[in-house]
Amino acid sequence: MFPKTDEISEIQEQLNKETDRNFYKIPKYDFKNCKTVLENGQITYVEGYEAVKQWIEKFCRIFTNRVEVYKNTGFGTNANELFEKKYLNNGYEESEFERQLKEGLPLCPAIKEINDFNMTKKDTVLEAEFTAVMYDGTNVKVELNDINV
Repeated sequence: MFPKTDEISEIQEQLNKETDRNFYKIPKYDFKNCKTVLENGQITYVEGYEAVKQWIEKFCRIFTNRVEVYKNTGFGTNANELFEKKYLNNGYEESEFERQLKEGLPLCPAIKEINDFNMTKKDTVLEAEFTAVMYDGTNVKVELNDINV
């Protein structure tokens, strides 16, 4: 009546492969122009680590609980609220933004953790760079520019 342990392991392995395959190919998005990239009327896709980088950029650009589909999911940051307060400039904002990334980015099924975080703020624009450590052991260098807060 119940599946054997070997059968459960095989099913789990198959599910993991399908999850990896589905995650690593996503529509390419142009964040500057706020639209999906089309070529000859067809959606363009990104795969592998480029897809992970795009997922990270989307995470950083979405403000927590502002977009209905992401409400109460933990997806996004509240960078806009952190950095709009002019009177705080003691490193709190930077460390809080880093904390939000370190806790939130592992929501991506490919990301284990982030390291080597560095951030600068120029007027109302954030720039951040860090290393995303994947579950497969690969380190992916991420550079984010022009995140408006």
